[in-house]
Amino acid sequence: GRTDPSQPFFTHGGSFWSNGTSGLLATTTEDERQSGTRNTCNAEGYESVALIPLKSGAELVGLLQFNDMRTGMCSLDMIEYFEELGASVGIALTRQRAEEALRTARDELEIRVKRRTAELEAANDRLLDEVVARKRTATALERTSRALKVLSECNRALIRAREEQELLRSVCEVIVASCNYRLAWVGYAEQDRQKSVQPVCQAGFEDGYLETLNVSWDDVERGRGPTGTAIRTGQPIIVKDIMTDPRFAPWRTEATKRGYASSIALPLRAHDIVMGALNIYATEPDAFDEAEVKLLMELADDLVFGIMTLRTELQRRQTERALGESEDRYRELVEGTDNVVAQIDAQGKIMFVNSAAEQVFG
Repeated sequence: GRTDPSQPFFTHGGSFWSNGTSGLLATTTEDERQSGTRNTCNAEGYESVALIPLKSGAELVGLLQFNDMRTGMCSLDMIEYFEELGASVGIALTRQRAEEALRTARDELEIRVKRRTAELEAANDRLLDEVVARKRTATALERTSRALKVLSECNRALIRAREEQELLRSVCEVIVASCNYRLAWVGYAEQDRQKSVQPVCQAGFEDGYLETLNVSWDDVERGRGPTGTAIRTGQPIIVKDIMTDPRFAPWRTEATKRGYASSIALPLRAHDIVMGALNIYATEPDAFDEAEVKLLMELADDLVFGIMTLRTELQRRQTERALGESEDRYRELVEGTDNVVAQIDAQGKIMFVNSAAEQVFG
C-alpha cells in the first residue's frame, strides 16, 4: 500500500511498525480501521507489528511480517536491519523467480522444440516418401518409355531385315543403344548331348564374356542360371543383383569384372518349342521392373516372329530354287532323249511334247 515517511510508524525504507496497535488505532478514522492491516493484527491480539518490504530495486516482491502480542517489541534499529536483509531477500527472490521462469520457459521451449522437431521430422518423412515415390514413378516411366522405344525400333528392324543374323544383330544393337544396357546377346538351344546354349549374336560391352559362359539348358549346375532356366521353363528369369543371387554363382566373377550388376533372360518361344533366349545385362542392380519386363517379353515374341518369318521365306526360296533346278534337269533329260515324250491332260489335250515328238508327228 501507500507509505508516508512523515508518519512515525513509517520508515524511509517503506516499512510499517508499531509497538502498540491499540494506541495506534485510537488515532485513526473508522474507515481506516475497517481496511487497515493494523486493525486486523489488533483484532488477533497482536500489539507489536512490523511490515518490512522485500524489494528488488524499486520493485516490491513481497513482505516480511513480525507479530507479537506484547508491546514494545520493535525498534527502529531492528526495522532498519531487517530492511537491509529484506533487500537481499528481495533480490534473491527475484533471482529465484527469474530462474524458475527461465526453467519453465526452457521446459516449455524444449517441449515446443521437441513437438516442432517431431512435426518437422514427420513432414520430412512424408516429403521423403513423396520424393521417393515420385522418383520411383519417374524411373518406372523412364524404363517403360525406353522399352517402348526399343520395341518400336526393333519392329522397324524386323521389317528391314532380310537375313536372320542381320535381324539378331540389329535387335541387340537397338537394345544396347536405346536402353543404355551394358550387353545384349542371343543364344540358341542346341540339341546335342550336353544341351548346350550357343551364342549367335551380341552387342554392347562383351570383352570375351561369352567365351567363358559354357551355358547349358539342362537341369545341371551351369543350366540353372537365368539363360538355361528361361529356355527350360519358357519363363523370363530376372537376376536383380548378380553379386548376391546364387543362381549366377558360376558366372559372377566374369560378369562383375565387366560391370554387369543385373540381368534378364527372355525365352524365345516358337509355338511349343523354346529355341533360345535373349539376354540383357544392366550396370545397376534391379534394373528391370514389371512393366518393362512385359514390354521386353513382347520384344522377344516379335523377335521370334521375325526369325520364323525369315526362316519361312528362306525355306520358300530354297524350295523354289530346288524346284527350278529340278525342272531344268527334267527338261534337259526330256529334250536330250530320242524317245517321244508327250504330256496329255485328262481331256486329251496335249500339254507338252519334246523335240523327238515334234519330229515324228510334225
